[in-house]
Amino acid sequence: TEKQEWKKEIEQKLEKEKQLFQQGFQKKLDILKQVLQNQFENEKQVLKRNLEKDKKEFEKRLNKEKQDLQELEREKQVHQHQLEKEKQVLQHDLDKYKQVVEKMKEKVECPVCMEMPRKGPVPMCTNGHFICTPCLDKRKQDGKYECATCKVGMGGIKSLLATVVLENVEHQCSVT
Repeated sequence: TEKQEWKKEIEQKLEKEKQLFQQGFQKKLDILKQVLQNQFENEKQVLKRNLEKDKKEFEKRLNKEKQDLQELEREKQVHQHQLEKEKQVLQHDLDKYKQVVEKMKEKVECPVCMEMPRKGPVPMCTNGHFICTPCLDKRKQDGKYECATCKVGMGGIKSLLATVVLENVEHQCSVT
């Protein structure tokens, strides 16, 4: 009775204290939760700004690299074009050189054996026609002292120019 009422009253007071404590604790938890959410949002915004800044810097560097690459491609094309032009010029010069060499070979070729002399000095008539030394010697043995091309008498003229040509052209090997 009186004890029970006293016990009941204490239990009610304890229950109220417990409720007040829980309400206070809940309020503190809510405040703490709000503070943490605010901190999280602030950090999230800072990270977002930093990420955007990094993204812009990266895009700027990427664009610069793309521009540099495009410039290098343009330079490469210019150099390739120049190389192609130089190649054409060199090919033209080489073709011209080959033609000149062929013409010189034809002019130095012996009209008797149709071969190009292998070494100089090369005998020549007064009109500038050449004959190789072995063919000239054979013709002299046969009593022929004239040029095989124009029939002018062969003197002791030797062509230094023909010798230079012979020293600077390729010879076919006569040994089989």
